[in-house]
Amino acid sequence: MLREPSSDARAERSDNLTAFPRAEDDRAMSARRPDCSAPALLAFGALVTSAAGCAVSRSELPAPLAPPPLSSRVSQRCGAPLGPVAPPGSADALAARLEPGWLARVNLWASEFAPAGIEGLASSPLGANARLISAELGGAAVEPRVLLAEGAWSVDSPAPGLLERTPFGRTRSLDSFEGALPSGATLRLEWRSSAPGARHALRVELARESADANGADLALVFEGEVELDHDADPATPSVRTLRREALALERRVALGAETSAHYVLPSPFPGGEARGLVLEVALEARDDASALAAALERCRASESGAAEATRALVEPELRAARLTHWAAALKSSEGSRAALLELASLGGAELCADLALCATEADLAQLAEAVASALAEPRALAGSAHELGWSIERAALNWLAAQKDSRALGYELEGVLVRRTGELGRSAAGLADAASTCASLEHFAQRLLEENWSFLDDHSAATRTRAFDWLAARGAAPVGYDPLADKSARRAALEAAEGAR
Repeated sequence: MLREPSSDARAERSDNLTAFPRAEDDRAMSARRPDCSAPALLAFGALVTSAAGCAVSRSELPAPLAPPPLSSRVSQRCGAPLGPVAPPGSADALAARLEPGWLARVNLWASEFAPAGIEGLASSPLGANARLISAELGGAAVEPRVLLAEGAWSVDSPAPGLLERTPFGRTRSLDSFEGALPSGATLRLEWRSSAPGARHALRVELARESADANGADLALVFEGEVELDHDADPATPSVRTLRREALALERRVALGAETSAHYVLPSPFPGGEARGLVLEVALEARDDASALAAALERCRASESGAAEATRALVEPELRAARLTHWAAALKSSEGSRAALLELASLGGAELCADLALCATEADLAQLAEAVASALAEPRALAGSAHELGWSIERAALNWLAAQKDSRALGYELEGVLVRRTGELGRSAAGLADAASTCASLEHFAQRLLEENWSFLDDHSAATRTRAFDWLAARGAAPVGYDPLADKSARRAALEAAEGAR
């Protein structure tokens, strides 16, 4: 016979669905964060390890919060939250009696901690504002463990800058959604763990009853696996089954773009560093024909038994948060090397990444300042890794050109530059021209090939040999060409190779 774990057993297990961070754990986590140290210049491998692992202290520039792996789904149906699917034809009836439009916005953030409350902030446990609390175990009704009712809470008054408050620790955006909320329909958003073998989910159901209402009903559902004990044989393999807890709130989400409702929840998701979730729901009286058509189509799909539509999480928002963090870290003396390496790696700026590994502290500070100026608006580059990479590489090229022009470039960085750019890198004017005329990393890479190819006809044997070796290392050297052959032989080989390109 199966039974639910005892309260003592549940306390010992401290699984994701019931465990909340203790102050001792939080202090221990903070204490374990390593301080940043500059990478040694003695060995290339040590440089890579130190620069990649470099982190600044939590009080200054903590690393971005690692989110749990999630997938997202959306559906809409006629009827109230937590209710059954309406019969076929309900969506058509809904479309025929459409009333003034409402637009719903739902945002979800992950937070490092899930505080039980915040001093000075008016809040209420969700259980104190619930008209329905239910729980199921393996499909059978059981007594609720009130995770949502007691572990989660709502903010009772507007709270601008809520996520910036210290008790949440690090935060990051997970997802956002905007869609029409026609009268008589329920919008359902679900986030599900995409970690292998994990069965955990958070579902939000939002519904507008009538045009006369000044708000919308909200219901929350947690799902997660629990492990059951056996009464008889301890050697019998443990059994895991699905537990679902649902809570429908009595207090409605008020209509008005300036009256967003906020809910702080314990995270049910394994993986990542997030122990809490912050949900924001806002309603605005606004007609949007395309959003309304999409909502009605979702209602019809639900009536026909179609599966919920899978959505991609808002990756640009996540990238924007990450870029903003590392762009700020460029201005930190302790975190600039790691930030420069991280940003260059994100954008594929290979030359800048090499410079980040090898630059002295003095050169690094100047290079980081140049890149920071190029990334003054990092969020604008979040949508394109290519634009980010070229912005960083172009800043590095301009800095290198200025250093060469003033004869201030050290031998180590000169070697990095020539290895990446070949003979073009020996000219400050050539570098500056490439930075100003190239439009992308791909364009710059093609420019390097063309410039080094042109140096194969240079009068200097040393220049021809270096350009040939650089091209040969990349499989782009002309067949039959010898940089030390006489002029006529070289020309003949180049003409033949150019005809074959």
